[in-house]
This record gives sequence, structure tokens and C-alpha cells, in this order.
Amino acid sequence: CPSGQTATEGSAACTECVAGEYSGSGACLKCSAGKYSSAAAVSCTDCAKGAYSSESGASSCTSCAAGKSQALAAQSACSDCATGSYSPAGSTACTPCMKGYFVDIAGSTACKACPEGSITTATGQAECTKCSHNTYAEGEGNNKCIDCDSGHTSPEGAGGCGQCGAGEYADVGTCKKCAAGKYSKAGSALCVDCHAGSYSASEGTETCTECAAGKYQGSA
Repeated sequence: CPSGQTATEGSAACTECVAGEYSGSGACLKCSAGKYSSAAAVSCTDCAKGAYSSESGASSCTSCAAGKSQALAAQSACSDCATGSYSPAGSTACTPCMKGYFVDIAGSTACKACPEGSITTATGQAECTKCSHNTYAEGEGNNKCIDCDSGHTSPEGAGGCGQCGAGEYADVGTCKKCAAGKYSKAGSALCVDCHAGSYSASEGTETCTECAAGKYQGSA
């Protein structure tokens, strides 16, 4: 029989092997999973990297779906991308998410931008980290947190900083009132002692009051 055809004992004619089969030992045999063939084939062909055939007798291979990959030829399945990575269809490898992006589900087709107030500082991350007190990340997709300006503060995971008001100072993630005997202007990082001859009797004072006539204060 010609190449790619077979005949059983006593046959009057040869038969062409159909797609998904190959001629061997006087019969048409199915290609194994991970391989394929066209009609009249004498052998099967390995599925290329990034593709597969899951059953025997395949006439073609199927590209790996988006979110999956296959780095080897002649395979019967593709593997899900791990968290922190993604892939388009037909991929031989998954791509790590870039800095500022993440993906927390295996088999993903795309990465997501870190929400405002959070970051990733390395590629291939499955989650974002919130900015700490007195730092911020404005907008989405950031890879670093920025320090608040002097006299400004922010809570954890902030997208911006707020200015402390008069009579306050910036502490860890919040504005606190100046103690009695001290004062501050808006946007201050520290409170200032009232100078000699003046005082502030209560917390959160913007200015100090001069001692009245007949009174004095010798210390700051």
C-alpha cells in the first residue's frame, strides 16, 4: 500500500488513514494525546509549545486558553498561571505582573492595578501592601509610597495627606493638639513653646497670650 494507507489481509484495495490516525503494522492507529495528524499520515506530529490535544485521535492541536500556558511540546493539557502572573491565549509561559499591579486568582488573563493607597514594589505579586502612616499613594498602579510633607499626615492606606490645623501638630497618622503652654500655626510638624512673658492656658492654641499687667512668666 502507498504511504499513509493500509489494507487488511485479503483486501482488494488499500484504505487511506483518516486525520488523527497514522498507518502502522497493517492498520490505522490513533495518534496519542499530545499529538495530531492529517489524513494519510505515516506518523503523528507533536503539538507545539503553547498548544495541546487532550484525547487520542486528534486532527489538530488547540492553543492554550488565556490564563494558561504550556512550555513543552507533545502535551495533553495546559497549566493555569500562578497568582501574580497572567497570559494571553497560546502562551508558552506566564508573564509576571509588573510593579504596581497584582492578581490574586490563578489562571488569570490580566493583572489589576493596585488601588489608591497601596503598592507593590516587586513584579509577580498576588496582593498589594497598604502605605503606612504619614505616607500616601495617589491614584492606582503605584509602586512606591510618598512621604507626607512636614505638617501633614495620613492614616494607613491613604491616597493623600491632610494638613494639620492651627494649634495641632502631625503625629503618627493623625493630627494632635498642642499641649497647654505651646502653640502652632496650620501645617506645623511640631508645637512651639510660648516665649517668656506669655502663656497658653488650654490645648490646641494657635497663639500665646501676653501676661496681663501685674503678672509675669519668666520661663518659656
